[in-house]
Amino acid sequence: MEVPKVLWTASVIAIIATLAIYFFRRDDHTKLEAAIQAGKEDCFFRGKRLLVLLNPFGGGGLAFKRWQTVVRPTLQQLGIMYDLVQTTRAGHAFDLAATVDTAKYAGMVVLSGDTTLHEVINGLYERCGKSLETLRNLDFSLVAVPSGTSNGFSVSLGSASAVESMINLAMCSKPPTPVDLYQIRSNTPDGKQATRLDMHCFSTCIGADHEEIVERTFRGNPLRTLIAPVVVISQCKSYPCKVYLKPSPVTIVERERRGLRDPSGLSPSDDPLHNDEWRMIDEQIVFCTAINTEMGGKDMILAPGALIDDGALTLLIVRRGVSRWKLVQLLTAFETGGHARMAEMEIYKVEQVQFRPLSNPLQGTISISGTLMPACDTNLEIIPRILKVVSQ
Repeated sequence: MEVPKVLWTASVIAIIATLAIYFFRRDDHTKLEAAIQAGKEDCFFRGKRLLVLLNPFGGGGLAFKRWQTVVRPTLQQLGIMYDLVQTTRAGHAFDLAATVDTAKYAGMVVLSGDTTLHEVINGLYERCGKSLETLRNLDFSLVAVPSGTSNGFSVSLGSASAVESMINLAMCSKPPTPVDLYQIRSNTPDGKQATRLDMHCFSTCIGADHEEIVERTFRGNPLRTLIAPVVVISQCKSYPCKVYLKPSPVTIVERERRGLRDPSGLSPSDDPLHNDEWRMIDEQIVFCTAINTEMGGKDMILAPGALIDDGALTLLIVRRGVSRWKLVQLLTAFETGGHARMAEMEIYKVEQVQFRPLSNPLQGTISISGTLMPACDTNLEIIPRILKVVSQ
């Protein structure tokens, strides 16, 4: 029987792809071996002890595999001592970070995704008595090893894989450079106030709806990351809210290079507590995200050209009136960063953002690096260069 031409073509493509992946991975491991040889002399953490935090369920068991095959052998070869702890419940990472002995450990290796990193950072914040200055002066570093559903923070550090993360660790010959975080102050419907830190991404409107579908509605479903965008696009919800922003200084060259909007065209803030710098968007909003990094995930360039230590957040807004087809184009353009050039997407570089939902009763959800909560009044403010993290 003659094999159809299309099957031959598909087979050839599959073989080529397999070979490409093989040689790419082999090249990465060759780079890691070279980095380890150099790190045996120069690695800042050589002879020090690290606490390794592993989420055994991260990435469907991917974290443990990466620990066994990449991270543990690298630490051993570099002469870095370690203690391994596996998280057993929600909040466990927070508790471990809040009580970590920084005299014993020089830092923490975190094998998980953005949600666990969020817990760790807030545990350290708690350990420092929620003092930003104490956290900034803390002699303690984080090593992020991407092992979760979303790894946007790790990818933005130049650690898109466990191998890259270990290369960065081996090549770290001096104390890691501090990176930016942002502070979140929220007023919940029950009248309570909460303050926390985050390193990656705040979303509300359909961005948070997407996270809720992935992390709650279809949690455990292997197709959840395919189902979620279909649902939010088909619904194309908009939410009444006010978004206040305090712009960050930006040059004309940077604005053109990154596709940033000029905030001077927005309405002045109507909040009497704001000065003349503040601007306001009073509108039905479809998409509202503030991000501290360039990457939303491995294949998602949410904030093209943003830096992890540029002292600013990137605010992305899509207003009501966008068609479902245009929304499809916008979301698929995240892969290349092409959304920054599309008319429906407004992108601003800001120092502070204040989100005020206006629906009564309040509707929608907020996502802070995968941590979900009901929509509420929320203030975001960048905190420059506060946390030491191993990066590229």
